[in-house]
This record gives sequence, structure tokens and C-alpha cells, in this order.
Amino acid sequence: MGNRYSTLILIFEGIMVEIKIVKKDEEYAVQWIENGVVDEVKTYYTDDKDDAIATKAEIEKKIPITKEEIKTLIENRGLTLVDLIDVVIDMNGFVGVGLIRLADDVSNHITGKINPNYQKPQLVAYVIIETEKDDNGEYIPCIVKDGEKGYYKTDYRYGTDYNHAKECVDALNRKLGLSEREVMRLSCESMFGKKS
Repeated sequence: MGNRYSTLILIFEGIMVEIKIVKKDEEYAVQWIENGVVDEVKTYYTDDKDDAIATKAEIEKKIPITKEEIKTLIENRGLTLVDLIDVVIDMNGFVGVGLIRLADDVSNHITGKINPNYQKPQLVAYVIIETEKDDNGEYIPCIVKDGEKGYYKTDYRYGTDYNHAKECVDALNRKLGLSEREVMRLSCESMFGKKS
């Protein structure tokens, strides 16, 4: 029998899934086991221990945690909402406005559960559009809104240097608690519409 490494066991879509590394001779197998049976199609083989460990970690990241698993953590391991929120804060490095944004998101989610007709506030982001300048060549920051095509000009001016103007809107978006990814999504939606 080969050497075993750490094992992940979880219930995924009603199936008990076990992911473990087994060493046999000079080969490592990252085994995918469903209800006690090794699935050879989903099993990964390598002769490199570090590759096996990294592959197992990548597989584990791609498996979403289920509500059933969260219930088990609450019932059997004492997981609390405060612990969960603290982990989210630590993992994302939330401070200041990021914490406020998280609080708003949690509040909006809960309010939506209480009142099904509740509409969460619309996300907005500031962007610099290279063609939007005033008569003096100064960049005019614009606002894009979640789910809307087009944009709205502001009354602000951020000078003639594109990089400076971009830094200014980036700072505003950080104050709003927006990630670069969210700003990019809103920008794309403003040009192409929201994906359904």
C-alpha cells in the first residue's frame, strides 16, 4: 500500500467525494473517489510530489462549498456568522470603505429576504473615457451604472494627463468599495449591455 497524504472529504451534490494523494512506487495519484470508488477519469497522475500537492489544492479550490457543508460546520464545528464574516474580511483585506460596502451588501441581502420587492441600490462607478474632454482638453470623469448602457458626464475636470485622471477616478471607486473587476464589468456593460 502506498503512502497517503492529507485527504479532503465532502458531500458534493449528494455524493461523498474524497480527494487524496496516494504514492505508489515512484508515482503520485491525486485520486477522485466518489462514494468509495476511485474515478480514474478524474484521477491525476504525476511523478512529482509538489505537482501532486499543487494539483490537489487547485481541485479543492474549484469545488464550491455547499449549504449542506455550511450547516454541518455550524452544527458540528461551532461555526458562527461572526467567524464567517471575520474570515471574509481577513481574506479580502477589507478596511474602511470596504467594510462599509460589505455591511451594505449583507444588509441588502437580508432586506431582500424580508421584503421580496426590495430593490438593492444600483452600483455606479467613475470612469475616464478618452474621448470625453472639455474645450481645454481636460478629461471629464463619467459615471457608469449597473445594468445601463451609456454613461453620464460629471461636472468635474481632472486635467489633461490621462494617467492622472485615471488615478483620480480609481481613488473615487476605491472609496465606493469597488474592485477593479467590478469597475471593468460596469464599464463593459455601459458599452455592450448586461449579459443575461
